Amino acid sequence: MRFRLTFQTYYCNLTSNFNPNKMNQKLIKEFYRAIHFDDLTIAYSGNFSESMTDKIIELSEAYLESNKKLAKLKKRTSFLVAECFQNVVRHGKRDRNLASDRLNDSFFMRFYNNRCYIASMNTIPNNQVRSLKSKLDTVNLYNKKELRLMYRSILEAGEFMNAGGAGLGLIEMARKTGNKLEYMFEPQGGDNSSFYLLMVLENAPDENGTEKRHPDAFEEIRSVIKNVQEDNMFLLYKGDFEKDIIGHIEQIIERNLDTQYDSLAAKIKLYHAAILTMHKIGHFSARVDNKPAGMLFLGRYEDGYMINATFPVEYAIKQVLEKILSEIRDTGDEELDKKYNEQLKAVSSDEIPPQEIGFTQLTKMGKSWDFAFNSPEGLMDELVYQVII
Repeated sequence: MRFRLTFQTYYCNLTSNFNPNKMNQKLIKEFYRAIHFDDLTIAYSGNFSESMTDKIIELSEAYLESNKKLAKLKKRTSFLVAECFQNVVRHGKRDRNLASDRLNDSFFMRFYNNRCYIASMNTIPNNQVRSLKSKLDTVNLYNKKELRLMYRSILEAGEFMNAGGAGLGLIEMARKTGNKLEYMFEPQGGDNSSFYLLMVLENAPDENGTEKRHPDAFEEIRSVIKNVQEDNMFLLYKGDFEKDIIGHIEQIIERNLDTQYDSLAAKIKLYHAAILTMHKIGHFSARVDNKPAGMLFLGRYEDGYMINATFPVEYAIKQVLEKILSEIRDTGDEELDKKYNEQLKAVSSDEIPPQEIGFTQLTKMGKSWDFAFNSPEGLMDELVYQVII
């Protein structure tokens, strides 16, 4: 039997009406339901730089290299991730002087049922909507062979100069996926609109043309992206937590924090808490396909940052964690400080398991924290861990 462990920590000066658990409960449940059976999912909002593109590509390639069934998607996935980021940069409208703008653009990638779904959302001026919609509709009229001929014709005629490069990018997206491009423009009010774009890459694409549509997948992913933005999340990850994957996630977090306006101390605190949390998942998680598995949520609020982690635990591990966390919860602040210092000395002499001091350290970093074990019917039991710095 497996149990869900919920472990929450808050890193901020909490106001009387601030309830992060209530604030994120809907998002976590909806996200969990949407991607529970995914092999890998990552949603990201924030800085869309070349270095961030590279880190997302490295993460997807690391996953694909370990998955023989999807290995043939590696080159096309890397191309489409890069093109998707370029699409956001090309069309996105951002006032870089506004801190709130850092979460306006979003990227989403999931591997599910032998398919790769790559999506983006960015803010564009309303005066660009008609032209961009016309290009998308035109691309969706043609099959793969016709798109290849169109691509060559545009290159030979030099028409891409007048198209601003966007036309070629959209043609290549449709060619590489072998499916129609799903999109939507949603007015934000004022002079801007949200532009959603989805590409679906299949392990065995239809070689005869780009005929398939995926409206249900588009609506599901669009809903996740909207929830991510409304709850100020900048990273959501679901997949395995082996050391090489953790390394890529660490670098994505680091690149995002480089663009945040908060104090260096706050960012360092978040970074180390996130790394420690991921290693807790890697150590305690029940194995899925012989790999540690879980979900990681990171968000940004006026009062600070939030970390929420979820992972399945076996019954024996549940007993160990319940003992460790219950003892920490029953310990006062002064006694906890003393215990922590004693643990530091004990660890250096190999007298205490490092996993115990890890949870003590996490609870000391937060203003408040809590945990719970749950066993939802029909679902794998998991840990949920939440942090606000």
